[in-house]
Amino acid sequence: MSDDSSSKPDESIPYVREMEVYDSAEDVKIVRFIGDSRTVEVRITDDVMVEFAEVAEDVFDRIHADMAEMNDLLDEVRRDSVRDGDRS
Repeated sequence: MSDDSSSKPDESIPYVREMEVYDSAEDVKIVRFIGDSRTVEVRITDDVMVEFAEVAEDVFDRIHADMAEMNDLLDEVRRDSVRDGDRS
């Protein structure tokens, strides 16, 4: 996996709202990332498909870890609030 943070993307979508997969060739699939105002297509070959899956798994893990951390912080604030008698 490349970790060259100096490379800038050619295209950008602020948030991906939907994704679609299309066949391009036997060993090439097109992943279409659909945003609010733009659509970007990426061709995935067998050379990078394992890395693509690993990146998707990493994104999933990071989002869930961040959400779990936020939920833990909110639970702690609620417990402190109840303990202090502030039941707002």
